[in-house]
Amino acid sequence: MKAAKEQRTLLLITPFDLWPLWQGTVVRTFHLITHFAAHHTLWLGARRGKGALPVDYPVPERRILLNHPQRFAQLFHPRFFLRLLRLARQERIDTLIVSQITGGIHGLLLHWLTGARLIFDNHNVEYLRFRRMGSKTWPAVWLLEGLLCREAAEIYVVSEVDRDWLARHFRLPVERFRLLPNGADIQAMQALPVAREGVRKGLGLPTDRPLALFFGARSHRPNAQAVRIILDEIAPRLAEIAPDVAIVIAGRPDDGERLSVGQLGNVYITGFVEEIGALIKSCDLSIVPLVSGSGTRLKILESVASGVPVVSTSIGAEGLDQELLGDMLLVVDGWEPFVRAVAARAAGREGRALSQAAIDRYDWARIFEGVELPG
Repeated sequence: MKAAKEQRTLLLITPFDLWPLWQGTVVRTFHLITHFAAHHTLWLGARRGKGALPVDYPVPERRILLNHPQRFAQLFHPRFFLRLLRLARQERIDTLIVSQITGGIHGLLLHWLTGARLIFDNHNVEYLRFRRMGSKTWPAVWLLEGLLCREAAEIYVVSEVDRDWLARHFRLPVERFRLLPNGADIQAMQALPVAREGVRKGLGLPTDRPLALFFGARSHRPNAQAVRIILDEIAPRLAEIAPDVAIVIAGRPDDGERLSVGQLGNVYITGFVEEIGALIKSCDLSIVPLVSGSGTRLKILESVASGVPVVSTSIGAEGLDQELLGDMLLVVDGWEPFVRAVAARAAGREGRALSQAAIDRYDWARIFEGVELPG
């Protein structure tokens, strides 16, 4: 696909807060914003969040339009859309980037009304994610996702698995897709100094037990399902075969959530942890017991980048190059063998540093190198 290198005027639409970087979608979008803001004039349309942007955020606040914070407003909000339309016409926006499907209606309407090129950054195969969760709305998601893919001049995907699935089911040529995998800030995470005992004490975690970490926002349903599995399936079994090993559940809770560990003495819940890298490096392994979802998991990449091994289900590791990640990633299905693997990994940090090939593929600093807009 021929790429144009002249400076463009872009509008990126995301249905999430811009800051803090509290979940994978926000992290990926931040790196996309950073890349394009360095090469083009970039405007943003985003959800109004509670946190203030840092002073060195890559886009100045005067070029950011904020939507109502209510969740369903991200699908479509008339007043927000009219502001975006006015902006697109006044600033002569020539390229629209829809980051994640929820902003798709805003993006499609702007594309049709202004003629601006459309790029779709698809973080998952969304309709597949909804179908795996048992959601009855997956056919509507399929329609919107298919329309975005067909209208987009280019579609960004996080893995070959997602690319092939979308190309096959929406009957699109693979040339329309660009592989931009999820990643981690590998150099920074490897160099991060961490006082393990101090981090654990600060979060109320035991300092004398091996810790297995699960982290992720529980407003994301696959993460909420995984937490339920930890409490119902994994923790009770782990208490029987490895009573010294404890599980830490970290991440922003869902609205109205009431999560209790009950009688389990081997589970700790921390809530949202701002310095997640320090917590990762203070634990002995990460666990990813996902049974639904799509895309690729930043929690796996951030863990292995920190030198922390991971035990995951096959769905949790879907789309990742397991050969590149080597023995830092162990894929196990079935809760009995999963728990045995957790107990074995907790006994000692077995594994190795990431290969150069893995760093080249999964380091955020390299993922967007050479990415240009379609002409």
